[in-house]
Amino acid sequence: MIKKNLMKNKNILILGASSDIGEGVIQKFIKSGWNIYTHYNQNPKKLKFLKSKYPNKITLIKADLSNTKQITKLIKQIKNKKILSIV
Repeated sequence: MIKKNLMKNKNILILGASSDIGEGVIQKFIKSGWNIYTHYNQNPKKLKFLKSKYPNKITLIKADLSNTKQITKLIKQIKNKKILSIV
């Protein structure tokens, strides 16, 4: 169980966040006060919907993790965000 008070305003990167499992993970962390950096490759539909519900809590990041240049770009996007966890 995630303790709400300990996890307020923390940052997490969720890889593969556009899947059904990713959506569930996002919901759990949002309810606990985390800022979510969501990775997806092809289908951002669910993520865009969640971002519309939580515009200040979710950031979308598109990257093909089989492409070195896109991995480098993803790292640059989150480099200074103080990510505490990657799921």
